[in-house]
Amino acid sequence: MGPQKSQYTTEMPEERDRILSLLEWFGCGAGPWSVYPSYEVAAEELLLDYSTTTLVAALESVALTPAQKEGAARLFAGRHHAKHQPPDLNCLPDSLKQVLWDHTKNTQDSDKLSRAKRAFDTDINRPKNY
Repeated sequence: MGPQKSQYTTEMPEERDRILSLLEWFGCGAGPWSVYPSYEVAAEELLLDYSTTTLVAALESVALTPAQKEGAARLFAGRHHAKHQPPDLNCLPDSLKQVLWDHTKNTQDSDKLSRAKRAFDTDINRPKNY
């Protein structure tokens, strides 16, 4: 356990609260998901330590704030999540994909929109013979 995670665990012992706080942090930035300040990397790295199943459980446990939705959408649609946990995007329930898609579908940021569309638009993710 790195020093960042150890300190965060001490300050916030409930795993669900840590995840929601990290998602809030990761979702509070402005601008595209592909380029962001280096201090936001810490939140992403800490989030990548959790399994997708654990993240989903935290996300489904509360009514999400806009920043938490943004953080979750950014995390799951991002390259780092795909690289670290590639098959896990399939673990996202359609209801959560819909929440994250609804949150991002009206963005004017083309990079963010294309990433979200690939990750969350359930019409795209349905099998062709559906």
